[in-house]
Amino acid sequence: MLVDAHAHLYEFEKPEKFRTIAIIVVAEDYHTSLEALRLGEKFDNVFPSVGVHPWKLSKVNDEEVRNVCTLISRHDVKCIGEVGLDRRYARDSFERQLEVFDTFTKLAYEYSLPMNLHCLDAWQKALDILLKNDVPRALFHWYTGPLDLLEKISSVGYFVSINPMCAIQKRHKEVAKAVDVRSVLTESDGPYVYRGVKLEPPMVESSLNIIAEVKNMSKEVIEEVVAENFKKFLRA
Repeated sequence: MLVDAHAHLYEFEKPEKFRTIAIIVVAEDYHTSLEALRLGEKFDNVFPSVGVHPWKLSKVNDEEVRNVCTLISRHDVKCIGEVGLDRRYARDSFERQLEVFDTFTKLAYEYSLPMNLHCLDAWQKALDILLKNDVPRALFHWYTGPLDLLEKISSVGYFVSINPMCAIQKRHKEVAKAVDVRSVLTESDGPYVYRGVKLEPPMVESSLNIIAEVKNMSKEVIEEVVAENFKKFLRA
């Protein structure tokens, strides 16, 4: 089973073409949270998330954040995301990011839901908040943070996801090599375009190949481990 633990599926014209891949659909605001839930109702391979992306907080008001939070209690939400912190591209809103992220982590604890995280240049801070609020499961998507933080992430049962662009992104490939295989998931972040490459869910197979290569393991074994990690993350 191929796993895409982080994709913006509602941005694809024909999401049905990815029916053979287990996909966690992450949201960015209230509208896309509703779209993610709609896709989750329509396709049995889709696991919907709701959330507010930290980049959106300069435009999303408190009422919309509350509306997203309300969805968690009213719908079959499988995950909270894409949420988190960003000190690189959204420094101006960082204080509000901290407030909103704290709110989502408390909901993750209350409803025993995993979190799908964006944490550019704020990996340690995000981990501290997760642990403070006893978040049960978390995924650091497209992790490019400190390698010495990986052991702590793994030790508390959290995960990192490896994007196919680790083929050209040196730090991310180092992460794929260093992280405990029991803490690895694969992702596309599709349809994000990175260095001219439009990412799509089937490209997670490239992630599997690279993980297998850097860990000197067979692709088949890595695929099985990732599938099992996916089940643990979602408790599916």
